[in-house]
Amino acid sequence: MSIASPINLILLSVFAILVYMQLRPKTPATLPKPPAPVVFRTFTPKALLPFNGTEDQPVYLAVRGRVFDV
Repeated sequence: MSIASPINLILLSVFAILVYMQLRPKTPATLPKPPAPVVFRTFTPKALLPFNGTEDQPVYLAVRGRVFDV
């Protein structure tokens, strides 16, 4: 019986593949791009009208002088 028997070669190949899979460099996960930051603005009631959630616009809600991005 020799070390180079077919079953030993198959087991050695499987072991080498498993070691390679564990030690290979991992690809980093790609993170989605964050939304663009909103710049500070002063709103009037008339300026808030377009931001009602239609046509892919964000929804802004004003309460007692503070504007919230809902």
